Amino acid sequence: MIIIGFLFAILVLALDQLSKFWAQEILLNPPQSMEVFDFLNLSPSWNKGVSFGMFNNDSSWTFYVLTILTIILILVLVFWIFQRKGYLFSIANGLILGGALGNLMDRFLHGGVFDFIDVHFKGYHFWTFNIADGAITIGAILFAADILKDFLASKKKGN
Repeated sequence: MIIIGFLFAILVLALDQLSKFWAQEILLNPPQSMEVFDFLNLSPSWNKGVSFGMFNNDSSWTFYVLTILTIILILVLVFWIFQRKGYLFSIANGLILGGALGNLMDRFLHGGVFDFIDVHFKGYHFWTFNIADGAITIGAILFAADILKDFLASKKKGN
């Protein structure tokens, strides 16, 4: 199980960094917004906050606080991968870990996280995000599903 979590983390990290490089250096160079579908644009932006643009401001403390919190989260996730068994839990942790590492790498290299996937519907634009943000979100959903699965199993046994 341990190896599955780390494999997913490495896969997410690689896909995230490759997609950001592709978007920055090839597709969106010079920076521009590009419509892909009626509901999807590729639109470059730099986020100094957390996933999906939350806490995106120019405060001098944001970089340090978010970097420290991300490092703590990464350490907790690595610890959990070694403590817990189960495919779903390992995959969820791997997705979150890989996403956190990808965004942390951006923060160290560029001072912010590169986002470029812009989903919209009938004039409403949602947050611009990247592969790392998507992996973190999917990992959190899988993590919640794993907890719910364990809870329902324990209820079924009468515990």
